Amino acid sequence: HVSSDWLWETDADLKLTFCSDPMRHALGIDAKHFPYLHDVLTTIGCNQFIGNLQRQQDFAMCEEIIQIDNDTRYFVFQALAHYGVDGFRGFRARKVKHKLRLLFREVNLRLRYLW
Repeated sequence: HVSSDWLWETDADLKLTFCSDPMRHALGIDAKHFPYLHDVLTTIGCNQFIGNLQRQQDFAMCEEIIQIDNDTRYFVFQALAHYGVDGFRGFRARKVKHKLRLLFREVNLRLRYLW
């Protein structure tokens, strides 16, 4: 898994409205019942990610280490905050650039040998 495969969107209350299959499968998210992103992130300990969501602003280079199927993985997340006339409307994840994806794969490979 790489974070650029983890595409997601939320509403203004930070409830997932879309979640890509790689992200859904890795985190055990039901395709028919999307949870609040905050709840998912709290469960896996993504504190920096949660802080970025609470600020309701665009963010990038949000680094998290996540345990998936007994494997420790390094992720970098970024998202755009969407606003309308009535204020904050939610987030949409952006893909991580290809050069960064290669770097993350290398870091993930090295993490496997360290753990």
